[in-house]
Formats: sequence, structure tokens, C-alpha cells
Amino acid sequence: MNITEARYYTEIEKMIKENRAKKNTDEGYWILGTCIETVGHGTIFEEKAENLSSIMLHSDGFNYEILNLSIKEVLEQCRTQEGLINLQNRIRLAEEDDEYFTKQLRLKKHDDMSVVINEI
Repeated sequence: MNITEARYYTEIEKMIKENRAKKNTDEGYWILGTCIETVGHGTIFEEKAENLSSIMLHSDGFNYEILNLSIKEVLEQCRTQEGLINLQNRIRLAEEDDEYFTKQLRLKKHDDMSVVINEI
């Protein structure tokens, strides 16, 4: 049985719903949101600006791992808007080809994809 098939089992669906209900709670997990309380639960990374060339913030739907790319390769490919769009399209095609979610473990075929890259 694969993940796609398992999602149709009542027990699995119940487990997923129960887990999602724990979002942004002390009993569950935290994701960035519009509520100021979520910020205090993030991982804070500090670095001197002179040591950075760019900063990338992305949602988990920007699933570049499915392409076996390093973060350095991703940043190189995303230097232009055309490069970023191309990479996003390649990710979606790879997810489509991974019908049973075996190449990259996930619970659904696609997730929302958001990316912000700031060159310093």
C-alpha cells in the first residue's frame, strides 16, 4: 500500500486531521502565520551581512529536494525570475512523476509553493 491509497482509510484520515488540529499549539507544531505568537516559536539564525550573498525563505511546497539539488544549486538556478519559474515547473513535474510519493515522502502530491529570494 502506498500513501495515496492509505489516505482513504478512515483511521489514517482521522490521524491526519487530529495532527493538523495541533497546528500552532504547544501540544503540536508551529508554522509561520499572521499571529505574532508564531514568531516566538521559530528558529532564529543570526549571521553578519558580509558573510551572506542571498537569503531565501520558502514554504515546504518549494520541494527542491525531489530534484536532488543542493541549496547552492537552487540559488544559482533562481538568479532570474525565468530560472525560478523553470525550477518551480521542474518540481511540479517531478511530483507528478512520483505518483506513489516514493521519491520524496509527503502526504499529498503538491503543496503551496512560495519563494522569496533576496540578493544582498
